[in-house]
Amino acid sequence: MELRRALVLMFSLSERSRKIAALFTRLPHETEAPGYYSVVGRPICLNDMKRKLERDATYDLAALAA
Repeated sequence: MELRRALVLMFSLSERSRKIAALFTRLPHETEAPGYYSVVGRPICLNDMKRKLERDATYDLAALAA
């Protein structure tokens, strides 16, 4: 439940905070962040986490770490 609560909070932040969180809502394109995918072994963004939570109620921080 912790992950679900955290995502709900992130998507309901103030405008200023949303601008910062927006950097993490989607994965970057290779042209935006060259080399990102060679450095980050298992990339995931907030939108991906949200979709996983919507599909699987048991998805949590442990599943994210696995």
